[in-house]
Amino acid sequence: IEIPYEKNDILPGKVTAEAGEFSFQALKKACELKGRAIVTAPVAKNALHLAGHNFNGQTEILQKYLAHDGQLAEMLFVAGNFRVLLLTRHCALKDVKLTKDMVIEKVTNLREFFVEKLGIKEPKFALCGFNPHSGEDGILGTEEIEILRPAVEILRGRGIDITDPLPADTLFVNYFKDSYDCYIANYHDQGLIPIKTVAGSKTVNMTIGLDVIRTSPGHGTAFD
Repeated sequence: IEIPYEKNDILPGKVTAEAGEFSFQALKKACELKGRAIVTAPVAKNALHLAGHNFNGQTEILQKYLAHDGQLAEMLFVAGNFRVLLLTRHCALKDVKLTKDMVIEKVTNLREFFVEKLGIKEPKFALCGFNPHSGEDGILGTEEIEILRPAVEILRGRGIDITDPLPADTLFVNYFKDSYDCYIANYHDQGLIPIKTVAGSKTVNMTIGLDVIRTSPGHGTAFD
């Protein structure tokens, strides 16, 4: 890897442009090697930005260099049989936007991953509601009525076993009793707070949807 500075400029536990540049070049090189899988350590996103690489995370870098023919990189978090897919990733809460087509495409791709890579031929998915109490029939928001429920009907028509959008504040409570193969969260914290609370030290971030599967610890940069 060619870098325009001395290796001594990279200091453990310090967010610097040099560290961000090295992190980016290392991941780019891993993509170029065309292996069957990639394992990464966490990267500080602010270091990437200091180096001029304006990606919101490694998932987006992987998609840039590995995706083809319309492939989408997705974040699937795994702790044993507890799995959570994020419909949206690293963006401000105010910027979270869902569409019916997005939900259909991402859940269809998720089913394909379960069948082809995990050997689970008929996976069962639980879908989080977007609003508190899944919108209370439109009183607290209309995303369930206008986006999620129509998407669910189409997905069921494709033979996918998925719940109606369910209130996220109680959906995860009995995860150890339920037989869902994956929970589908609308945005970052909705899905990651439950799985990291239950299994923070065991949670693995998987990038799926590309030819290469990538895994990374779920705990973030963890400078401590």
